[in-house]
Amino acid sequence: MSIAARTPAGDTSEQNRSWMSRVPHWELWSVPRRAVVLILTVDVLVAVAVAFALAHVRPTSADLARTGLLIILCVGYAEAAGRIERIRQYLGGGVATNARANSTSVWTFSAALVLPAGYAAAVVAAIYTHIAVVGYQQRTLRPYRVIYDWAAVTAGVLAVEAARNGLGAAGLHGGLAAAAGATAALILYSLASLAIVLVGVYLYIGATSWREVLPRWGDVGFEAATLVLGLAAADLLLQLPWATPLLLALVAVLHRSTMIAELAAAARTDGKTGLLTATAWQQTAQQQLSQAGRNHHAASVLVLDLDRFKAVNDTYGHLVGDTALRAVAQCLKDELRDYDAVGRFGGEEFVALLPEVDSVAAQQVADRVRQTIRAIRIDDRPELRVSASIGIAVYPVHGTDLQALLTAADAALLTAKAAGRDRTELNRTHRILDDVQDVLG
Repeated sequence: MSIAARTPAGDTSEQNRSWMSRVPHWELWSVPRRAVVLILTVDVLVAVAVAFALAHVRPTSADLARTGLLIILCVGYAEAAGRIERIRQYLGGGVATNARANSTSVWTFSAALVLPAGYAAAVVAAIYTHIAVVGYQQRTLRPYRVIYDWAAVTAGVLAVEAARNGLGAAGLHGGLAAAAGATAALILYSLASLAIVLVGVYLYIGATSWREVLPRWGDVGFEAATLVLGLAAADLLLQLPWATPLLLALVAVLHRSTMIAELAAAARTDGKTGLLTATAWQQTAQQQLSQAGRNHHAASVLVLDLDRFKAVNDTYGHLVGDTALRAVAQCLKDELRDYDAVGRFGGEEFVALLPEVDSVAAQQVADRVRQTIRAIRIDDRPELRVSASIGIAVYPVHGTDLQALLTAADAALLTAKAAGRDRTELNRTHRILDDVQDVLG
């Protein structure tokens, strides 16, 4: 028997207690405290601003019609593009660690340009209500994230109000003044929403650098394109409302072309650290090794494993562990060259191939990386430290194919672990062979 069946009609105290009892178990409270403060503050402030905007708007039939048309277009497109977005999120690991672009800006930015702020906020609310419903059906819903995303986009919509006087009520045709107003609106919309998203992601993942959360250039280009289409949608809504649905085809083409490139990149990228996957790393490393062979250059392979990392996960939880992995990955990006192949082999093991680096230079690089990792501060926990052991193998001394070099570097890693961890070790096999040849010679 359900609670509702046992509770007398009109007596809501039991339901209220049941609802209140679930509050302490909300997933929101598992988020870092400073992120919780930001999330709740932004949500409340934006909700108050929307309520104020709605209280001071005078509805017109044209505004209502445009609001309804935009809601139909954005929800309809979201349904059509939903499968691609789910694939995108799957290949990206489900949760992005940096700001991501999406096609909803076409509709939300156009709403900000042609509708009163309160009605434009209603369009944004409709979009994120649909996202919440789909997430609930797929059991992937995280309410606090959906609400925060709504607040970020709505903040951008509200910021556009400051530029609409320059845009004018007659539409987007009006010479230099209208162009300046539209440009100001675009900048304000982007800065307001992006700033809220970036700060939220930064605090949520416990980033050690803003570089970890900045959007990729591909996302920047996609977002810029959607904003331009939003400008066109606003013009159509004012001048030729019947032609506005034609934009669906343009958005679909943009979405598809961008998604193909993004999915290809996502398939090669580890979703947790942003480094190459094991398969992608082997392909890249093999190409660099072949080039080293053709040019008769040395190359070094580093295999890095975090020391006693299971204890970090067991003591502090996997969210903190993931933060540590991202911090180590960022350290590798900072300390190694842009053209060095760097990947995650799984778990807490990383690997790198350094072209034109001999054994002496490889040991210097590996030791610098090791010391930098030891200096990492994670999640504002002074008691939490991570260290790494690194094994080194050199082409062609330890082998002429990638698998032989990996085997040699892994053997050196085991030696480093056995010698006390938090150290680098060059595979010594070639030295033993040299000593034998000296004796026999």
